[in-house]
Amino acid sequence: MSKINKITFIFLLPIIFVMAFFALPGCDRVQKIDFKEITLVSKDVPYVQHFTKKLDGNANKREVSYTLTASKDTYYMVELCYYDKSGGYFKRETDFRGPRRANKMTQNDSEDFFYKDSYKDRYNKPTKIELDVYSVSAEGLSNVETTHAEGSLYNCAYCLLYCKYYGRTMPTPPDPADPTDPTPTTPTPPTTPTFANSTWEEIAEISAQGNAQQYFSVGETRRIQIGNEEAVLVILDFNHDKTTNDKTVGMTIGFKNLWPLRNYEINANGGVYSWDDCSLRTALNGEIFNKLPQDLRGVIKTVVKQTYGADGFNTPSQDKLWIPSVAEIYSQTAITKSTKAEIIANRSNWENNEEGQQYAFFRDNLMNNLAIEVSFSTYLQLGRDWWLRSACGTNKCFYMSTNGKLSSGSTSNGIGVFACFCV
Repeated sequence: MSKINKITFIFLLPIIFVMAFFALPGCDRVQKIDFKEITLVSKDVPYVQHFTKKLDGNANKREVSYTLTASKDTYYMVELCYYDKSGGYFKRETDFRGPRRANKMTQNDSEDFFYKDSYKDRYNKPTKIELDVYSVSAEGLSNVETTHAEGSLYNCAYCLLYCKYYGRTMPTPPDPADPTDPTPTTPTPPTTPTFANSTWEEIAEISAQGNAQQYFSVGETRRIQIGNEEAVLVILDFNHDKTTNDKTVGMTIGFKNLWPLRNYEINANGGVYSWDDCSLRTALNGEIFNKLPQDLRGVIKTVVKQTYGADGFNTPSQDKLWIPSVAEIYSQTAITKSTKAEIIANRSNWENNEEGQQYAFFRDNLMNNLAIEVSFSTYLQLGRDWWLRSACGTNKCFYMSTNGKLSSGSTSNGIGVFACFCV
């Protein structure tokens, strides 16, 4: 053997050894996949949630784990599907607690699940795995009872699968032994949930999953009646604000038409302005909140807002309703590029997102590469001036003017309110 061939052989020997080792039977390359915690959605119609993970092409075996929790009694079933590059699935693994029967999870219960892939040699490199969670409330289960197999009420597994592809209601199948039994009508296709047509309970359930953006869109609106007034709501962002225990809330929503339809002083009490003890904050979290429909009040979350007062202190407040800060309207780029004296004087208040950060609704509708004074949008023209909670001196605050641009004025002025809340 020549000297060069000897060097080549010595160099390749470790590689050959590693390849041979992993080619041996029983030497599995395992990919661990954790879908984490999933809250079951309990509705009166069958409901499906999809969760997808990419697969490691070098792995020939997978270990899948997830945790299911229930806020109320719920019947459910779970499927794991492997998919190849063409989108076709290789195999469905279905979690039943009996043949063709749904599982039941009681209120406030949770359970950890672990699935070990036993089909490592059967597939040709699946590219992704999808976890599908089908669920229905106890009341809904009685509405979709099927007689496809014994067990009736508990046997909704087939029904849930059927509803995923064909509709929300499951007709009773005809009795093949009875020629007079009519053929069931085609089920009505399911209605895709929208911000406008969903109940507040449904919206809250979706928001709690942390993936509301898969169902709704930033800028999507909804009209509600509050007494004799109509309010127009708009989705501002997803997974943006946090509760008092530092948990991220799924959706932030604002009153686009500046409801209530009246003007408010931000600091009618007088003295040095501070958001945490101003008159507008008291009204928002008291009389104004109490005017909201009961079903909406019941799903609103209390969140923490950071705000600098005119005294220079950043004081956290716990709010159900609040108004935006300058930093929640404008990007850091727009703030940094501004040459307005009032912005420069207060710029340090908004560094490091100390008064929050820009909501996606304003990010999408403002020219964020420009300074505040030229970052203009008709989306900020709401027919009236409206307050921001950011201080601009002892008895002055910033506000958005009717022309959609930032300005400032006395806290004793009465102007509109862009109230916000989270669900």
